[in-house]
Amino acid sequence: MMKRLGALDFDGETVLWHYTTGPGLLGIVESGQIFATQVACLNDSSETTYATELFKSAISKASETLAPDDSGHVLLKHIQSEFRDETGQASSSSSKFFVACFTTQKDDLSQWRAYSEIGGENGYAIGFKARGLFVGPNSLVVKMNYDRELHKALADEVAAATLQYFREGLQSAAERDPEQWAKEFFQAGMTKYTASLHS
Repeated sequence: MMKRLGALDFDGETVLWHYTTGPGLLGIVESGQIFATQVACLNDSSETTYATELFKSAISKASETLAPDDSGHVLLKHIQSEFRDETGQASSSSSKFFVACFTTQKDDLSQWRAYSEIGGENGYAIGFKARGLFVGPNSLVVKMNYDRELHKALADEVAAATLQYFREGLQSAAERDPEQWAKEFFQAGMTKYTASLHS
């Protein structure tokens, strides 16, 4: 999936620019570090819910194509209940994920306006080679992809694959209770997903 998104499709020698204020630059130089922002504190909260909303939409669409007696409904209803709308709650406040932003644009007006102190003035852009940002086992540099149609297509594929694996699990054990299997399947899937993000 990351390959389809082109997430790792850049040369390690590419220079990425980090825009910051004067105090921010001083802090980076003095500490030798760039501080990342906890995802719950991003200025656009939709960034943390975008993928979830796409998946919920794909699950709803997949549900509409199933026959009324299809066992897949059990899993889809469980997923929908787990991803219920919790807007307004600080659900991501305990997240372990932190992000820092970079761009290939060395001199970009929108970046100056967003990350300088006074409307584009008193800002700095610091260049880093991409390969130097791959530090430690728990960090990853990815290229952003803004193709919403591709995102929706991938979400649909994930929803379809999820249903397929769920059905295969039921078929492999005829005595398995669909409701219990839905809970176990979802929990195992989320555990594996979280582990992959930290690997």
